Amino acid sequence: AEAGEVLFRDYGVSGIAVFNLSRFARPGDALLLDLLPQFDARACEQNLRNRRARLGAPTGEGLLVGMFVSQVARAVLKQAGLRPDAPFADGDAPALARTLKVFALAVRGVGDARQCQVTRGGFAVAAFDARTLEARELPGLFAAGEALDVDAPCGGYNLHWAWASGIVAGRAAAAALAKRK
Repeated sequence: AEAGEVLFRDYGVSGIAVFNLSRFARPGDALLLDLLPQFDARACEQNLRNRRARLGAPTGEGLLVGMFVSQVARAVLKQAGLRPDAPFADGDAPALARTLKVFALAVRGVGDARQCQVTRGGFAVAAFDARTLEARELPGLFAAGEALDVDAPCGGYNLHWAWASGIVAGRAAAAALAKRK
């Protein structure tokens, strides 16, 4: 479970919550979004009915104006089995509320690597001396940042690791080079 912003993009979803979940998601998984986390299911349904009453007899898409951009509203309505251009009836509220509370998206994979903030993988950490970040089997080879299999959630941790490990590896490499001379 992850809480935070989700951005709907033309290529898929993005945002901090997606960045953090992408560390674990695999193609074929389902991403389940609660689009109205401030309401439980019953309150969500009642909110939809109240909104319908205030707005008159809106279409499904008209009901969601101001709550979601139209592309997202249409996708939610489609998943709920409702037509965006059809009048929204009180009887439609349960299906729409269920979908707003559990909006399912299929994970197809990671997007364009040029847009990634962090990459996973790299050399196994166990293959490097933790004090110097020098390769145990290849003396003189030092690694830092994403070259090692270390990653963390959003919040500056990956940047800190890149800088801190770079300082450690750089100092150790300089010291090793100075010893050779």
